[in-house]
Amino acid sequence: MNYPGALEPLARRLYDTEPRNRHLAADTLRGYAKEPGYQRIVAGLREQLRVPVIESRIAAVQLLGQLRDPASVPELIPLAVAPEAELAQAVVSALTVICGQEFGYDVPGWSQWWRGNYNRPRPAWLLQGLRHPSVDMRRLANYELQLLTGMTTHYDPDAHDAEREEKVRMWESWWAHVSGGRASGDSAAATG
Repeated sequence: MNYPGALEPLARRLYDTEPRNRHLAADTLRGYAKEPGYQRIVAGLREQLRVPVIESRIAAVQLLGQLRDPASVPELIPLAVAPEAELAQAVVSALTVICGQEFGYDVPGWSQWWRGNYNRPRPAWLLQGLRHPSVDMRRLANYELQLLTGMTTHYDPDAHDAEREEKVRMWESWWAHVSGGRASGDSAAATG
């Protein structure tokens, strides 16, 4: 159960000097995504991407990744080649978690993927990730779907193709149901 009055105190904790407090605040804040004011808080984090203090930029990137904010992807992509290695690494990690894809520091790769997928909701991205050639990416995509939905299909990213495909079809069936059959279009349902 959410308490709308907690939104502002949680937002202030996102800027705490203690990383653990920022992390806990972001985890809690993710449950408030449908509350009025949430988008304003996320927009404030995006503004932090432009400040000249590297620590603030890194913290903002980490929080946007933790919030799984798809709208931040276009602002994050160019930062994957930031001259500060720690910032670039945080960006790649955030993009990977948000998108369920893996392009490392390849800005043209991320940009091309984004152009082909920006109009699709995040669950569709994660479903795509279930078929990724990398076991780690398949594992991440499944974890993110479970986190998003609270459901499990007992998907094993290490299983043989046929067994994995059966579980992918279960996830796709769920998505077709919640999106009303608009699997590739934008849907307000379960997009966070």
